[in-house]
Amino acid sequence: MANLIIDLEHLKERLLERFPKSGLNSKEDAEKLVNKIKKIIEENLPEDWRFTISPSAKFIIAYGKNFEFRFLGRSYRDLNEEGKKIKEALLEESLKAEKLKEIAAEYRKILFSPDCQIYHELKTVYTHNQDISEEKIIFERITSSLFHIIPITGKRIALRPNALIVGDELWVRQGEYFDLSKEVNKDYEEYLIFQKLTKKGIDKSKISIYTLNKQGHLKYFGEEIRVIKEFPQLNKTYYGRSQSYWILPTYIDALYMDLVYAKDHWEGDERYPLTSKDMLLLVRIEKIFKMVKENL
Repeated sequence: MANLIIDLEHLKERLLERFPKSGLNSKEDAEKLVNKIKKIIEENLPEDWRFTISPSAKFIIAYGKNFEFRFLGRSYRDLNEEGKKIKEALLEESLKAEKLKEIAAEYRKILFSPDCQIYHELKTVYTHNQDISEEKIIFERITSSLFHIIPITGKRIALRPNALIVGDELWVRQGEYFDLSKEVNKDYEEYLIFQKLTKKGIDKSKISIYTLNKQGHLKYFGEEIRVIKEFPQLNKTYYGRSQSYWILPTYIDALYMDLVYAKDHWEGDERYPLTSKDMLLLVRIEKIFKMVKENL
C-alpha cells in the first residue's frame, strides 16, 4: 500500500473554511470526503510513484464535479523512517561537533540510498484558482537566470493539477500543449493530457484530454483510445532508480523546505515566524547540508 500521510483535522478545517457552498455542512461531512479521497489514492497508487519531477516535489490532485477541490500534497523519500530519527537527534540541547558529523553521515546514507520508501502527504486543500507558490517561485528563479526569454508565467506552471480523481479512478498528468498567441487562444487555454494510474503503473491504452484556463478552471475535452503493447518493467533494484527518484527530497530536505518557506513568507501577527526550536533545527540542518556538500 502507498505511504499516504494525511492531517485529517487540518484538512477538515480548510474544507469547511474554503468551500462554504460545497454542501459540506459539518466536520463529519468533511471527514467523509477526505476518507474517500484517501481510499481512492491508496487503491490506485503504486508504491514507487512520483506525481511530479519538480524539485519542490509539490503536487495538486483535483477532485469534485467541476474539480473545484485542489488538494495540495508533497512527496519525499525516507529510509525506514531514519529521517525522523535524525530530526530528533538534531533537536538535542547539547550537540557536539562529532555528533553532528555522525548525523551528517546518516543523512548522506539516506541521500544516496536506492532503497528509500516514497511518502506522499496531503498538506492542505485550495480552491481552483490558487497555485503552488513554491513551484511558482522555483520556476521564476530558474527563468530569471537564463539568457533567453521564456514566455510562460510561473503561475501557469503552478496552477496545473498533477492528478485528477474521476469516479473511483486516479488519472495522472503526462503532458501539456498550448498556444500563447492571443489571435489563436484569447483565453490562453492549454490542453492537459492524463492517463489512468493503477497499482501496476500507468494504463497507456487511453488518454483523457482536459482544458485548463488561466483562472484555473478545468474542463473535460475528449479522449483518445490507443492499442498499446505491454512492455516489461525493469528491475529497479538491479538497474538502480530513475532520475525522478534521485531528485525527490528526503524527509530532512522536505522539513528544511517547510522551515525556510515559513521563515521567508510569514504573514502572522507574531514577531518571529519560527519557534526557538524550529530555528535551532533550521541552523543545524544547514550545517549537515554543508558537511555533506563538501564531501560530494
